[in-house]
Amino acid sequence: MKIIHTSAHLGEDAAQVSKKQSPGTSTTAPTVTGNPETLRAMLDCISAFREQKMPLQALVNELEFHLQSLIMADQKWQSTFFERWRELDRQQSVQLKRGRDEIPPPAMEKIDAALNDLRQLILLILSSSDTR
Repeated sequence: MKIIHTSAHLGEDAAQVSKKQSPGTSTTAPTVTGNPETLRAMLDCISAFREQKMPLQALVNELEFHLQSLIMADQKWQSTFFERWRELDRQQSVQLKRGRDEIPPPAMEKIDAALNDLRQLILLILSSSDTR
């Protein structure tokens, strides 16, 4: 993936964005260049995970793959999206270390919160007339 994975970069940009506004609360949608089907595929992956048709590891990988194909003019949107994706990645790492497929309730709460934010971010783009 071409996005910088340093925690300093993510911590500053994404934290500033999340303090200023929640995902999906902006009155103007960020501009994205790419196939809207990519965004819909991301939503499908989230739904598949929630329906227990896709494991967390596959969800993390699919979201990362699809994010690579989008060109974002809005760095705050991208940073916020990536921060939420990183939460999923952290939870996946914990699960791998535990060696279990079952996700405990506290971890599932963090995953659900991240998925809700990701879904709102994606829907913000899809509802925009700027999607190309």
